[in-house]
Amino acid sequence: MPVLTPTASDRLSLLRFPLIVGVVFIHAYATTVQTAGAQIGSSQLHPAAALFIEMLSQGVARSAVPCFFLVAGLLYFWGLPAGLSPHAPKWRTRVRTLLLPYLFWNLLSAGLFALAQSLPATRAYFSGAQTPIAELSTLEFLAGLFGVGRAPFSYPFWFIRDLMLLVLAAPLLGLLLRRLGAPLLVALFGAWLLWPGLSMLPSLEALAWFALGAWLGLREREPFPPANWLAGLLLAYAFALPMVVAGPWPQARPWLHQGLVALGVAATLATTAWLVTRPRWRAALLQLAPASFFVYAAHEPLLTVARKLSYRLLQPEHSLLLLTLYLAVPLAVIGVLLLLRAALQRLLPGPLAWVSGGR
Repeated sequence: MPVLTPTASDRLSLLRFPLIVGVVFIHAYATTVQTAGAQIGSSQLHPAAALFIEMLSQGVARSAVPCFFLVAGLLYFWGLPAGLSPHAPKWRTRVRTLLLPYLFWNLLSAGLFALAQSLPATRAYFSGAQTPIAELSTLEFLAGLFGVGRAPFSYPFWFIRDLMLLVLAAPLLGLLLRRLGAPLLVALFGAWLLWPGLSMLPSLEALAWFALGAWLGLREREPFPPANWLAGLLLAYAFALPMVVAGPWPQARPWLHQGLVALGVAATLATTAWLVTRPRWRAALLQLAPASFFVYAAHEPLLTVARKLSYRLLQPEHSLLLLTLYLAVPLAVIGVLLLLRAALQRLLPGPLAWVSGGR
């Protein structure tokens, strides 16, 4: 089966760690935390601090997830022959890379939450609006495990849940793309642009971007914009970013935001043409790339705990301290997880590979 060129493969690998950092900052967006009966922090920030946080978490970082879905579709369908039989080995591989890690991390999260909700010292930090884990019925527990009608116990794994559904639907999607091609993509992206808040499984975002990657993969076309587009894309994005997140058009913002995300995906992919020619950046990001899944899988509930503890200790109210915590806590969590993974890689490489899907 045809494979990507080494340069194209490196360009995609260069994105893995920065995009995961973006995902972590999406989850660090709020400047308040909720404990049992009390809210700590403030959502009333200095306009400059509020704009910075909005642009990073709700602007730049929001292109990370579509990029991941696009790359997943591209790699799954790259040079894939027609028919059902080519999907069987890919499904077997995805059991190891998606399903088993999904079950492990969600069961681990459920166990940790149940323990924390049962201990007096930690109960206040884990008593939210949802029913405690220990009080869930069997059906409610399964719904939480697989994210049906609610987020999975480890809520970032909604991405893996949607990706598994798309992998199961891949034969049908491939057939439709072969027969309908670009018109199907236009319909999917039109729906994604028009109904940004539509609730469905998998999400419209997941379906549209995975389908785009699949369409490119079936045609063995790399997803990168022309190299000479880089400056124009970055300038357009730098102009659009503050205009969309803070412009005087709140009614149109959900639709403008979708356009910003698409522009961000294009700019992100184009940036790899620059990164791949910078030896230090290239070496550092390729070295960090294998740690991306572990950081993604383990950053929650660690991030939530770290934010609640730091807010409880410092009682932040002023914009400068809130902005400092917004930046410092996620970066500290990422740093701790990188050190933990390095230790596990040395001491327990087999189990680490298993819970990381072989990555």
